[in-house]
Amino acid sequence: SQSPGMIMITVYSTFKLCLGTMYPAYNSYKAMQSMSMVEYVHCMTYWIVFSVLTLCEQLFDGLFGDVFPFYYEFKIIFLIWLVSPVTMGYSFIFTRIIHPIMVRVEVKVVKGMEKIIETGPFIA
Repeated sequence: SQSPGMIMITVYSTFKLCLGTMYPAYNSYKAMQSMSMVEYVHCMTYWIVFSVLTLCEQLFDGLFGDVFPFYYEFKIIFLIWLVSPVTMGYSFIFTRIIHPIMVRVEVKVVKGMEKIIETGPFIA
């Protein structure tokens, strides 16, 4: 028998796959077909936010997954808010958090990438 925590991880993973990945992927396909620049920008914004949040999720799940009650239930509600065309949570996260950070660190990221390209990823 599975523990309640394992069941919620499975439920969340299913929600993330269907609602967080497949639904936006289909919307991205529709945006490409319609050639609507507005829809294309919405989709690109979503995928940027999704990528950053997936990275953060790897850190937070290990730290908080077993500590906070209803952690995975909260993540499901957050995912619904993020994806919903009514709330457009991805737009809020992008404009309020990700974009301001990227504006501040973009030059450093570009220089770091150039250095990696010049010298390789390993330092002797």
